[in-house]
Amino acid sequence: MQRQEEIFRIDSPYGDPWRSALFSMVSKPLSRVLRFKTLNTMYARAGELEGDFIDRALNAIGIRFELDGQPLSRIPANGPLMVVANHPFGAVEGLLLVKLLRQIRPDVRIMANYMLSMIPEMREHLIAVDPFGTSGSVKSNISGLKESMRWLRNGGLLGVFPAGEVSSLRVRKRMVADPDWSPTVAGIARKTGASVLPVFFQGRNSALFQAAGMLHPRLRTVLLPHENLKHSKAPVRIAVGSVIPPEKMASFDNDREAVRYLRFRTHVLRKRPAKKILPTKAPARTLEPLANSRPRHILASEVAALPDSNILLESGCFTVFAAQAKRIPRLMREIGVLREKTFRAVGEGTGKPMDIDAYDDYYHHLVLWNHEEREVAGAYRFARADKVLAEHGIRGLYSASLFDFEPGVIETMQPALEMGRSFITENYQRSYQPLLLLWKGIAAYVTRHPQYTNLFGCVSVSGDYSHLSHELIAGFLKRHCSLEELAGQVHPKLPPRTKRLKRLDIDVPELAFSDPADINALVTDVESGKSIPVLLKQYLKLGGKLLGFNVDPEFGNCMDGLILVDLKKTDAKILRRFMGKAEADNFMALHHATVAPLQPAA
Repeated sequence: MQRQEEIFRIDSPYGDPWRSALFSMVSKPLSRVLRFKTLNTMYARAGELEGDFIDRALNAIGIRFELDGQPLSRIPANGPLMVVANHPFGAVEGLLLVKLLRQIRPDVRIMANYMLSMIPEMREHLIAVDPFGTSGSVKSNISGLKESMRWLRNGGLLGVFPAGEVSSLRVRKRMVADPDWSPTVAGIARKTGASVLPVFFQGRNSALFQAAGMLHPRLRTVLLPHENLKHSKAPVRIAVGSVIPPEKMASFDNDREAVRYLRFRTHVLRKRPAKKILPTKAPARTLEPLANSRPRHILASEVAALPDSNILLESGCFTVFAAQAKRIPRLMREIGVLREKTFRAVGEGTGKPMDIDAYDDYYHHLVLWNHEEREVAGAYRFARADKVLAEHGIRGLYSASLFDFEPGVIETMQPALEMGRSFITENYQRSYQPLLLLWKGIAAYVTRHPQYTNLFGCVSVSGDYSHLSHELIAGFLKRHCSLEELAGQVHPKLPPRTKRLKRLDIDVPELAFSDPADINALVTDVESGKSIPVLLKQYLKLGGKLLGFNVDPEFGNCMDGLILVDLKKTDAKILRRFMGKAEADNFMALHHATVAPLQPAA
């Protein structure tokens, strides 16, 4: 049944016919500019369609959307939840947000202004309030704010656009962006104990809209209907982030800091297509075919020939041993092939048939061997750095190929083990046990050689991670994990450039990077589910400290973080888990009073 009522119209505020006639001379052309006739036609068309009004309205306008980011199944199906989103278009994102969220739960309401409440069918989904303007407007809508808080306290879902007005050109920032977000929104979440879900709508209104706003902000309002009817050609991309727990919201000192964090978590969802992190453009690499593997019985014979002293631990079908390349030449070649194959799968690798270099000849190799399948499940490369320095000098260390060390810095860290080139083959990546056994192997080696109190080496963040994730990880480590007294004396040969966050119109609140769980949630949002590298997590658990970052163009343009772990300072519970209780207690007793803390080089 077609609707006769014109809900989009400008009514005369005057009672007498004379002034009403004069008003109509202005209102009619203004209605044409505002495209009210088109809106009323679409509203009538939506009334003729079957199904839910939101779906009918979106179909009538011709709006579609594409979803990326976290799957909707991760959205809590019940309990108080506030959804915060940027405001790029005007009304379109309000309709889309209701449609999106009702796929998960029915108790959805949106905090919105009177424009959407003009549509009768939308009123059940709205809490009509304008909490983002002057103090007077907040007071005039106090009932709406109370209703919003009551809705959340009763376990409902509330969608909010904290900007309060549509994104527009910000001359000083030289970009189209939301205005400052209202601290009131963060206050509502904090007072009600609601979790918060960030959502980002990709896109912006036209150049005409931005230019009109430069003349007068009201002109943007006039053009909003025109803008929101233009989004039928391409789907609107929507990125959904991870849920922020109420404990995180409560950790901020005030609502202003909390809303800065919410804006930050929302804007990092903006995707960027660029993947390379090199400061200059580099040609695409040509990957040579991988070398063939050696027969398993030949590899097994080399392992069987190793003396028992090389065996560090055994667990089920696995054996962990340490050996130099000269003792396992064929197995060393196999390790090189498996390294290259594994690293290529994550955007790293040398591009050569196998990943073997000069360091392999005199470094030690920690190997995870499946003696039932007679195959390598993973490996680690390490060097007794004090021995390497004595025999080869500082250039004998792999880390010196990526970083320049001021005189005395490496010596300050001794005695130490330099770690690197770790991998778990694809078949064994589905379980955490193989990586755990490798780390248990390192612990067993340190137990046998307790003079090595420090571990250091490069942890790679592959080129498969976006520019933004590289910058987020680097920012976290520099803020909270940097060993300042030594980091200033370590210089990357090719430092990464970090300007991505500035282009996203966000500043980074201090508490955005308060612990590893925060950075992991951020990277998971940016990478649509992929978390920070597991090896980095392990180093951080042990109390790892950052010395610097470098980009390695010879290894898939990965970003290498040089990390130092002082096992004497590792939390006792973590160290016992790493080494075993008796071994850790002996290690701590041995070094409690005999080893001085690291000091900067003179």
